[in-house]
Amino acid sequence: MNTAPVVVDASVMVRWALGGDPDEVDRADRFVEKHLGRMVAPSIFLTEVLGRISGQAKASGPERLAEERALILVERIWELGVDLFPPDPHNDSAQLLALGQNLSIPDAAYVLLAERLETVVYTFDRRLIAGAQALGLGRLAALPE
Repeated sequence: MNTAPVVVDASVMVRWALGGDPDEVDRADRFVEKHLGRMVAPSIFLTEVLGRISGQAKASGPERLAEERALILVERIWELGVDLFPPDPHNDSAQLLALGQNLSIPDAAYVLLAERLETVVYTFDRRLIAGAQALGLGRLAALPE
């Protein structure tokens, strides 16, 4: 059994929690089940996921997420036990700024964590994958079909 950590991008957890494209939801479900107990993320992960859930709770119309449902989703995400890693201010700051030239700072944090842990970032975010590939960084993967 593989026990190596895997970096999970907020896009995966948002799809898992909020639904959306049925194929992506199925892929996110399988990913979470397969990697339960091994998922890690930079600390910005929580802010990103909560921001998306909050956005759905503030939406109007059929996309609106009831506050009670939003709180349940947050609890379910906590129960998954994603280990959060804060940035190392002595080692990560310059690298985050350098990567931030081509990626958003949150995206750079995922890439940097994967580099530090010698693992892969799994994501649905095509811009993140393209930006990392443009920098010659290979530690990103779209969720398997």
